[in-house]
Amino acid sequence: MLPLRLTRPKRQIILTSTLLTAFLLCIVSSANSRPLATKSGWGADLAITTGYSQNQSQFNVDDDNRVTQDLTNSGKETSEALVFPLARVDYTLEDLKTQFFVGNSRENVGKGEFQIEFGATHQFQDNSKLTLAYFPELPFIGETWKDPYLTGQAREKTDETAQGGRIELRNIGGSLLDIQYAFADSTIDNELSGSNLAYLSDLDRSQLHRDAIYQRLSADHLVPLSGKFFLKPGLLYTRANAKGDANSSDEYAFRLQMIYRESRHFLTGSATYGHLEAKATNPVFNQREKTDRISLFALYKYQKPFNMEDWSLLAIGFLGETDSNINFYNRSGLGIGIGASYEWR
Repeated sequence: MLPLRLTRPKRQIILTSTLLTAFLLCIVSSANSRPLATKSGWGADLAITTGYSQNQSQFNVDDDNRVTQDLTNSGKETSEALVFPLARVDYTLEDLKTQFFVGNSRENVGKGEFQIEFGATHQFQDNSKLTLAYFPELPFIGETWKDPYLTGQAREKTDETAQGGRIELRNIGGSLLDIQYAFADSTIDNELSGSNLAYLSDLDRSQLHRDAIYQRLSADHLVPLSGKFFLKPGLLYTRANAKGDANSSDEYAFRLQMIYRESRHFLTGSATYGHLEAKATNPVFNQREKTDRISLFALYKYQKPFNMEDWSLLAIGFLGETDSNINFYNRSGLGIGIGASYEWR
């Protein structure tokens, strides 16, 4: 969900952010040569969405998941209905080559990533685009457990904050290749991981510290198969440098996006597979974590319903699964949703 998917506790696909991301794809054009805007001045993309999600994770801070009886399970399954508004506002200079924006960047959400950003994009003569952006806070990183390994009694919540930035060069030299570097700094207010496990030493507990710097390098290449159908494969490398080595990790992932567009219809889907390995042995489980994850989602968008200009209807579906050699870190999720969007230019 951010340019960097945080490792623990928000590692891998978080269902809610993925749903939001998929909804935001309704404002994304997948053609790299798309101009920043058709006219100068202000513009906005607005959406209202509703959906249903179901997920299972030990790091879900839902009250139903507050108590875990042991550390050999992946938490309780929870579900919720979601209703939320989304927005992006931008301003394009008269030469149509430079645009300032606040909200969700089009080039980022198309990769399945979501955050509110303050940034700017410049388009060069060869149609390549440079984006610089800062995100003051990452979504859905607001709370986590003080000590996720506490058993038999209610776990307490604490605040988690994260901020960062990214730089991306798209359509490099007209080659349809995109490269992005991003980073995020994550901090836990009250870090008490392992404090209730008497068999851990102070050194062991220090290995569980979750404050971390995350860095990601990614490359994607658009492959036009016809005027209507595109593929966009991508490779991603994410490095987590945490205060606790058990939470430091390297992840390699492959993503394949499909885009189909015809008349008023727009369909996109993506599949992502990633493999993560922790730097050191987790002293709680006496194992070094190794995790595989896979996620699938699809979005269908219908433009100008009932001949209403600038409006679109959309529907999405999502499925995600994380499989770890440590059962505590297994997670799964699915979701469906519908929404409507409005584009003002």
